[in-house]
Amino acid sequence: MRVLIVEDAEDDVFLIVRQLKKDFPDLVWRHAETARGVREAFLREPGWKVVLCDYQMPSFTVDECLHLLQELAPDVPLIVVSGAVGEERAVDLMRMGATDIIVKDRMFRLGNAVRRAHEAVVERAEKVRVEHKFQQLYTETPVMLHSVDQDSRIAAVSNFWLQKLGYEREEVIGRKLVEFMTPASARQQESNALQDYFRSGGSNSTDCEMRKKDGGVLHVRLYAVADRDVAGNIVGSLTVLHDSTNEVAITEKLGESEERFRQAFRSAGSGMSLVRLDGSWIEANDRLVEMLGYDRPELQSRQWRDITHPEDLQHDQSIFLRMLSGEIDTEQWEKRYIRKDGSILPVMVSVGLVRNADGAASYFVAQVADLSAQKAAEAKFAQAQKMEAVGNLTGGIAHDFNNILGVILGNLQLLQRRVKGDHTLESLAEDAIDVTRRGAGLTRQLLAFSRHQQLEPQVVRPETLIDKILPVLQRTLGAHIKIETNIDTDLKLIKVDPVQLESAILNLCINSRDAMSEGGTLTISAARTTVEKQHVEVTKEAHEGEHIRIAVRDSGSGMSQEVAAKIFDPFFTTKEVGKGTGLGLSMVYGFAEQSGGHTTVYSEIGTGTIISIYLPCFDEEGVAVPALPSEVSATRAPRGTGTILLVEDEPQFRRITALQLEELGYQVIAAEDAQSALDSMDYHDDIDLLFTDMVMPGGIDGHQLADKIRALKPDLPILLTSGFPRAAFAEGRSYPLVQKPFTVFELACAVEAALAATVPALENTSG
Repeated sequence: MRVLIVEDAEDDVFLIVRQLKKDFPDLVWRHAETARGVREAFLREPGWKVVLCDYQMPSFTVDECLHLLQELAPDVPLIVVSGAVGEERAVDLMRMGATDIIVKDRMFRLGNAVRRAHEAVVERAEKVRVEHKFQQLYTETPVMLHSVDQDSRIAAVSNFWLQKLGYEREEVIGRKLVEFMTPASARQQESNALQDYFRSGGSNSTDCEMRKKDGGVLHVRLYAVADRDVAGNIVGSLTVLHDSTNEVAITEKLGESEERFRQAFRSAGSGMSLVRLDGSWIEANDRLVEMLGYDRPELQSRQWRDITHPEDLQHDQSIFLRMLSGEIDTEQWEKRYIRKDGSILPVMVSVGLVRNADGAASYFVAQVADLSAQKAAEAKFAQAQKMEAVGNLTGGIAHDFNNILGVILGNLQLLQRRVKGDHTLESLAEDAIDVTRRGAGLTRQLLAFSRHQQLEPQVVRPETLIDKILPVLQRTLGAHIKIETNIDTDLKLIKVDPVQLESAILNLCINSRDAMSEGGTLTISAARTTVEKQHVEVTKEAHEGEHIRIAVRDSGSGMSQEVAAKIFDPFFTTKEVGKGTGLGLSMVYGFAEQSGGHTTVYSEIGTGTIISIYLPCFDEEGVAVPALPSEVSATRAPRGTGTILLVEDEPQFRRITALQLEELGYQVIAAEDAQSALDSMDYHDDIDLLFTDMVMPGGIDGHQLADKIRALKPDLPILLTSGFPRAAFAEGRSYPLVQKPFTVFELACAVEAALAATVPALENTSG
């Protein structure tokens, strides 16, 4: 960036340069204090992009600088830098040609102001260039063109138009178009075509007969497009006239063929792209743009390397080199793209090299197939195979072990009767029988995990079952554990083996107790929820439809993501040797699967853990409640408008939440951490809501981020989210919170409420 600084104070020059270098590391600058200095700078070193001028200088005024700049370089923008400028004076300066006014105590705006001023110049230059090219194309193209105003008078014609009809330009301009048509064509145009055009803003091809100056007739076909003013009103038209000869007919057929190819390319069901030899995009179709998450200009401003996973670059380059060398013409392989939101997109690409008529390499054409669903299905199948294999193994062991335990228990009970009266032997036998019973309990856990245990499902009310188990839990967990419940009042029925569900809840509670060795709070909740398609894609064992979610939350030590991924594996435990079999949570997993449901875990180290059992809903007769189409909840959900800044560090959850918000009608700006969110606030002034996760990396949590942004924009609505409810965080939090996981309906209602609430009202919503 080349900047000329007109300033008489060296300290201010230093401050301006230091501020500009923050935004433009490649800054080139010069300093001038007088009109002579400015003139010499432009004569000796042309190419200055922006001029920064102090408002008050003893020997050179900003008005003089503006007049001088109009003489030397009228296209270079001037930004006034001032300690203070009155409103009326500021308006005068802007009318005189100043691009912007920066107050010195708000110097942080300088970089953006310089960038905007330069971009405006570039945009104007491009507009002038395009207009010049258009005018050149209009007059010199070997095509018959004319423009008419709203009164159907000719405003402009191409040279080829004049040549084909034999007129001079001055004989045509200002006359009505129908004057150059045969009487029949003129009547048809006046009665139908022109009226239809100005009513609808366009026309289909129209056959017409034009009168040549020498008296001949030229058969043409007219194509018209609307000429609109800034308000969108039709003020005229631009018309192309095609000579109806065989040569033109062939050209039309070629154009139609190209358009068909373009339409097929754009609307193809798989991603397609054309890529130059240097790696830049020539074109990308709608499906590829959708897959990668960029809009078309954003994608075409990048190269394929920019969105390719770094680990795949070397392999990709080797294939392209083999194509360019002539070793191969086409190749197909799997690779990974990096989408705009940072998520990884697995794809299958089929690439071919297109050569010109001389055999020289011209460009690459690629077809891209999204493998996300396939990879998810493979992962789901692999997990199912793994759990099935372990289940079969543990089931077989459990059945054999049950037989062994049956023999041992039977013999011990016979022996116990034989030694009746001998207290020592009776005690020994009783101990052995008790241990055998414990072994039998272990086999029941194995059978529950392997799904070989015979369940006795019944239609039950979950709230009744939870109430029944609470007294047992209090005695089992101990006084150092505080038990809380959060049971919805509108729960539906579930169909389960009550004994096994009680056992599953007890296992979860005992597991939570062990994570709170110094005491804490354990919360059991039950609520209705709808498992939607997006949740099924993330949680591979889930099924769509209405469910009851029974969750056990603790305030214990929590787990890492690596540990949480293994907790349902049989025999996996983080406890010391002798303090756990590693089968309790496996039994819960197996019970949920065998009952048609699934389990999820959400945990953060130092905050606690939530383990949820999702069980499908049933009616009074034991008939399953049918799954709702995934779009139903979104249809019922309130829709809205506006821009939401979404802050979420987990890529899959960020992607799904952004998709849900967009489906509800909102624009979404996604950020992966607090710093990215703060940077986004600098570049976007149209944000209507901050929606942020509570627990994030980087040292700034969601509430701290909310406080920082609220300090910048006191009126901005804020909505928090977390896998842990508000009670899990410190008291005094003053922003509304929506609980993870949430349905589309719950999300829509929370966003609508946050946008509708006033800031003072939010200050009293802690709890």
